[in-house]
Amino acid sequence: MIEKLSIPDRKPHLKITEELIEDIKNQAERGMQQQEIAWYLGITPQRWSKLKSIYPALKNIGKKGKARGKARALAPLWTLIDKGDLGAIAFYLKTQHGWTEKKTLDIKHEISKEIPNLKDVDPIEASKIYHQFMKSE
Repeated sequence: MIEKLSIPDRKPHLKITEELIEDIKNQAERGMQQQEIAWYLGITPQRWSKLKSIYPALKNIGKKGKARGKARALAPLWTLIDKGDLGAIAFYLKTQHGWTEKKTLDIKHEISKEIPNLKDVDPIEASKIYHQFMKSE
């Protein structure tokens, strides 16, 4: 998979092959960060950065792999969304479009009757007035 070429008096070099590029894409697809990819390859993050600037094929390899991983993760989600799964739809809307669920309920109701002031009324009488008020339309 990863071939190291030894050159006398020099650090080992990576041989950039199609297999290596595919392996790096696979690691990025699984969520491996650029620094982790460098250590996975056995080189420092600085060396990895330099290699990406030298070889055009490596320039955006992490982004391409990450995008491929995202597409792979979204495929089953879209299948559920297409089937009308409300949980999947809600998850997508919340995570991608900032939708939230309200924790309060706004109720507006206009009262056509005047509510009597029960402050100075006997509690039993107030209860009768209240029940009468609630029963009538």
